[in-house]
Amino acid sequence: MRGPGGRSRPAGRPAGGRGRAFLAVAALALATALALATGAAGARRAAPAAPPEARSTVPAAPPAQAAPPAQAAPPAQAAPAEAAEVAYGAPCSAAVGPGGWRRADGPGPPARALHVAAFDPLRGEALVHGGVGADATALDDLWAFSLLDERWREVAVEGDRPAPTWAAAALHDAARDRMLLLFGNAAPATDAVWALDLESGRWRRLPATGPAARYDAAAATDGADRVWIYGGFAGPQYRPDTALGDLWELDLAAEAWRPLPVGGTAPPPTTNAALAHHDGFLYLVGGHDAAGVTPGYWRYDLARQEWRSLPAAARPAAWTHHARAVDTACADLLLLGGDDADAVAVPDVEALRLGATPGPLLARLDTAPAAAARHHAAAALDPLTRRLVLFGGWRGRLDLLGDTWIYALSGPPGAG
Repeated sequence: MRGPGGRSRPAGRPAGGRGRAFLAVAALALATALALATGAAGARRAAPAAPPEARSTVPAAPPAQAAPPAQAAPPAQAAPAEAAEVAYGAPCSAAVGPGGWRRADGPGPPARALHVAAFDPLRGEALVHGGVGADATALDDLWAFSLLDERWREVAVEGDRPAPTWAAAALHDAARDRMLLLFGNAAPATDAVWALDLESGRWRRLPATGPAARYDAAAATDGADRVWIYGGFAGPQYRPDTALGDLWELDLAAEAWRPLPVGGTAPPPTTNAALAHHDGFLYLVGGHDAAGVTPGYWRYDLARQEWRSLPAAARPAAWTHHARAVDTACADLLLLGGDDADAVAVPDVEALRLGATPGPLLARLDTAPAAAARHHAAAALDPLTRRLVLFGGWRGRLDLLGDTWIYALSGPPGAG
């Protein structure tokens, strides 16, 4: 059926039951204790300073069955030398009007973190899947937030579906009207790639194989036929030597993976980094391993098949655990919230200009009033109305959020 504004909207479906994997609370408490003990003992790395306005307590641990301890790692290593706090003045992805977030009221999904989000522009909906809920419950539910009426609905799916999964990656496959769910921790980590047909509501596991099972991998797409992943954690062990540093490309038309060479000055093995594609290049920002953050900017030339470390014009407010979105109209990678793998969340919204030389340019967007500082949230951007939807995350170690926020961006230069 057609909704307002000419966008096709799926017919209403009855709310389906959510499959859950109930993980041991005692194991979760042990994992949290181990993470705290690790952070207090041994040699500490100097963590980059985060903005003073956004100090929270300490973050929640992920589910503990066949899983690592808390996503917050020990204090992080020093960041590269900083230049100006803001490297360019008025970002293309500036806020409309006075700026800031607007909270969307009304019932919605249960509070969660480590979930994923993607935007379905055909139906005007932000899609949220999985994550970790109360009592360390791994989730497999699917929700849609309509920007037409600003209401949530639970989406009933039919047939086979992914297991309850957290720390996955999600992308919108516009050419095939699908949402892709890549990897993640399904107790244990999985190598599965699932595609949700957004018209029929059916999941299908792609036959493509290649990369090892992992979670917390960075993912990007060219919006057509290619998807890339970098890094992530392998297996249940939460140690520096389980962070991966491989780069893979998925051909969506052929449904086949291939590894890409990692020549040049490659980033270190890392997880929870931000990855984006622009104009024949991949851009990787930050991340962490089990010992701390891996600060820096890197660019991968897809034609030359080599990495290059880029000079840092400015450091972001946080190096990892952001909610992320790519503003293709402005060639900006948007980083929302996050921390330095130290449990100190920030409320910032920052735009990283891709394609700038000699390295990315960074601008902080107006966020007054601000959504609460958070980490391990998820966000999706509507490219048509240029509105960001932010949902959930952790504020502190055990404080799950279930709030929904909307942030309106201006158009690119010369638009409208």
